[in-house]
Amino acid sequence: MVNCTSRIRRDSAFSAQFWVQVPGGISRLQHVGPILPENTDRDVNGNRQKPRAGFSISAKIVTVMKVFRDRLGKSSPAKFFFALACGREEYLPEVEKRLISPAGALEFRSELYRFSDFSSYYDSEIGGPVWKYLFCVRELLSPEELAGIKLRAESLQKEYLAERDGRLCRNVNIDPGYVNGWQVVLSSVKNFTHRIYLGKGVYAETTLLFQKGGFQELPWTYADYQSEPVLSFLRRARDEWHRQTRGG
Repeated sequence: MVNCTSRIRRDSAFSAQFWVQVPGGISRLQHVGPILPENTDRDVNGNRQKPRAGFSISAKIVTVMKVFRDRLGKSSPAKFFFALACGREEYLPEVEKRLISPAGALEFRSELYRFSDFSSYYDSEIGGPVWKYLFCVRELLSPEELAGIKLRAESLQKEYLAERDGRLCRNVNIDPGYVNGWQVVLSSVKNFTHRIYLGKGVYAETTLLFQKGGFQELPWTYADYQSEPVLSFLRRARDEWHRQTRGG
């Protein structure tokens, strides 16, 4: 439900400005033209004229509210997934179970692949070659859930810390994201030029676009998200999203 408040400012041209409160801010609308009392006998210059009906403020607000209701629809649901990276060439069902319990049931996994072949970013922290895979959640969720799911993943990572070389290091890295019909979105707690702030320290980025029948990389797309193990998983996830949103 959109809340609406209005303030009217009269100036020499008898215009009015309306501030309509909508989720996330206030939008200003302006009506240009005379706003006169009902059956006034004066025009905007103060000259006498025949009585006529004035401008109905309440009717204008109702019209504005209908426009906003039509424009501010809910976002389409998305297919959520998690990318897990660790120092062992194996799946992590214990971590999976704790991740999906608030988000739904596990649907399918990608194949395991050696992430260190694409990047050495986690090698020193995890303590050697890093393996990675993705798994998908069966239920469709609102994209608005992404920030909360990322925060839960960050909290779970802390339970798998280990001390190496005098510092606490992650044994597991968890990156939630989602796919829909037109994009793949990843979450992060690190800001960068192409990322959008969601709140509570969480950012989001579109890392792949779906165009011309396939996923298209962007300048910042991670190398492994351009590889066949990940793309094959994402194509299947997108197919499942399509089937579920079409009621199949």
